[in-house]
Parts: sequence; structure tokens; C-alpha cells
Amino acid sequence: MTRTAGPAAAVAFVLSIATLLSQGQTPGDFAVPFHVGEVLTYDVAWSTYLTAGTATLTVKERRAIGRGAFAYDLIGEGKPSAFLDKLYHLYYKAESLLDTKALQPSLFTVYSDERGRTKLRTMRFLSSTSIEYEPKASAPREKYTVPSLSQDPLSAIYVMRAISLKVGQVLTMPVVDGADVYNAKWQIAGPETVATGVGPVSAWRLTPTLTDAKGKPITNRRVTLWMSNDAKKWPVKFQAGLAVGSFTLTLARATG
Repeated sequence: MTRTAGPAAAVAFVLSIATLLSQGQTPGDFAVPFHVGEVLTYDVAWSTYLTAGTATLTVKERRAIGRGAFAYDLIGEGKPSAFLDKLYHLYYKAESLLDTKALQPSLFTVYSDERGRTKLRTMRFLSSTSIEYEPKASAPREKYTVPSLSQDPLSAIYVMRAISLKVGQVLTMPVVDGADVYNAKWQIAGPETVATGVGPVSAWRLTPTLTDAKGKPITNRRVTLWMSNDAKKWPVKFQAGLAVGSFTLTLARATG
């Protein structure tokens, strides 16, 4: 089976990465603003709950993935507050292995625990244009064709951190999540001041317009990301409108 968003959708993203790779980079890791040991912790507000839980983004390690290649082990975790957890236990963990030279993911997993009902989804990037998807543990593996330089949802955040941004810029990035392929057309605005747990931060506002493989707008997933416009390029705030309500993640602290 083939799911593809079409070659035109990835052109801007391909050119951006190709330009960065050619700008005097010496052989070795791609120059990125994040580093091993970085942990960003967020307060999560959901609908009427001011503090519904916490989330973290972690650069766990730089690990060997074979044939002389290395990858950043990126982890995103989320859980409800102690009060909400007693009402309904939830835990989510997404993990991505992002090649340190090409900024391309090789493996993406999502683990969820909802009241003891656990599930593990696995997506393997076999080449620049193909993936293998396992919707749950031990399920038959499904293969899909995807646009060149596709990212998974977690790696997309870190790749955006590595790209130089400017106001008015529009960047299209293909994002793959299992059998679904999205075109994320990022529009850059700002900078504007964002209140965070580490103080006021000047940040770019990144608003992706999402479309599916056929170019149809996706209206039930509205996302806005604010990223600091300094050398660290921290994601300082997320806003997401989903079917289960609206979420706001605000940076509470940064360590590492």
C-alpha cells in the first residue's frame, strides 16, 4: 500500500535542509541548538484545568545505530496531575531516534497506558521514502511509501529547532504518523514575548497548516508552537486543539 503527500509538498523542506548541509558544515554531526542531557519540563493546562499535568522533552543520549551512524535519542512524555491521575490514569511516551548527520528519523515509537490498557506503536524508516509500521506489538508490519525527508511528530520539533527562522517564512514539512501522512506548512511570525516558568521569553510563533495526503485541510488538529529566537531555540509554548479539548503546554523549567 502507498500513502504519499506528493513530491511538491516536500520541496521547500528538502531545499532548506540541503542548504543548511551545504553551508560550510564540516563532516560530523549536524549543527543543532540542543544537546545530550537537555530536559525541558512543561506545565500542561487542559480546558478548564489550569494544571492538568506535566510533560517533558528530553535529549537522552547520542547512540550508535550501526554502520558508523549515530542518532539522538529523543523522548517526549506526558502524564496527568496527581488529582486527575486518580480519576483516570494516563501515561504517554514517544521516542524518536534522529540521525545526527542527516536529521532524519530511523525509529519512532509511541507507548500509551490508559487505565492499565497498554499499547505500543512502532514506525521504522527503511529508506528516505519508505517506512514499516507496526500498529501494536506483534501485529503484522505494514509498509508505506512516504515523501522524501519525512519526519515523525517528535523529530519534527527538533528539526525545526535546527533551521534558521525569519518572520514571514513559510516552510512545508512532510510528517508521518503510522499510516497517516500530513503536510505541515509552517508559517513564521513574531517575535513576541511569551510568559514562561523561566521568565519572559522572546519567541517566534510557528503555526502549521495541516493537510492530508490528498491536500484536504485537517481541521480537528490545530497546533501553534512558540520557539525562542535565541541560540537555544527552546520550544517554550504549545497550544493544541484536539477532539478531547484544548491543551496548552508552557515551559516551566529547563535543565541540562
